[in-house]
Amino acid sequence: KRLGDPFIEVITALAIPYIGYIAAESVHVSGVLAVVAAGLVRGRYAPEIVSAEMRIMARSVWNVLVFMLNSLIFILIGIQMSDVMDTLGRYPLSQLMLMGAAITAVAVVVRFAWVYPAAWLPRWFPGLVNPQVPQLRRRELGIISWCGMRGIVSLAAALALPATLPNGEPFPARDLIIFLTFFVIVATLVGQGLTLAPLIRKLKVGSDWSM
Repeated sequence: KRLGDPFIEVITALAIPYIGYIAAESVHVSGVLAVVAAGLVRGRYAPEIVSAEMRIMARSVWNVLVFMLNSLIFILIGIQMSDVMDTLGRYPLSQLMLMGAAITAVAVVVRFAWVYPAAWLPRWFPGLVNPQVPQLRRRELGIISWCGMRGIVSLAAALALPATLPNGEPFPARDLIIFLTFFVIVATLVGQGLTLAPLIRKLKVGSDWSM
């Protein structure tokens, strides 16, 4: 908040994820979850602690960096997936597809089960929500629920699993977890991503559809 230089502010913002990861790993807790938590906290308080000039500059930097990292992560997982599939040869393909579909369905249903109560329950308790803020309609909550595509965070969490246990034995089902995570990511990005625009038009959300 007191740095006063947008370039130093951007560099500091870029360093926060790495500092959070290293600090968490040094005390033997999840570095991935630490980075996610740091991002949520910083995002919550960013309007209060950073300058407008820094936000404009940081948006451009982060857009390029996120695109580059997304591309790199999926290239790496694509390279690794061939080795993962070799170790999963003992599973029939139909069983892998069935497990992937089941976990994808659970992920979608859990988001629906979370979004609606999270939007409605706070209004039952005075003081938690500004009464002047309009309540979201069911169709709008439906769109928010359908936007639960999985991505790099899920993949990073799976890849962060150690290859071996402390006793030297292989981590059980690590390759299966990586495969299922990748399955869920592809299924949600393709399935929910391609159907999002038609669903918005179908539910007539976000525009004056009376015209």
